[in-house]
Amino acid sequence: MMAVYLVRLEAIPHNDNPVKAECVGAYVNCWVKADNMKIAFQTATEYVNNQGWEVISVEDQFEVQREI
Repeated sequence: MMAVYLVRLEAIPHNDNPVKAECVGAYVNCWVKADNMKIAFQTATEYVNNQGWEVISVEDQFEVQREI
């Protein structure tokens, strides 16, 4: 059974992103169902990049537990 991971990233808009004039950056929380943390991180960063943002740092990443 796959686990759910939270990957919290800091990102800046790509030069061609329409929000670049209004927004200098963002924190992005991605909940990803994956076989392991490496796949979850790759999935999250690819998604953010495809949405017009460049990941500049990883703020946090962990497997989500029911208690959270």
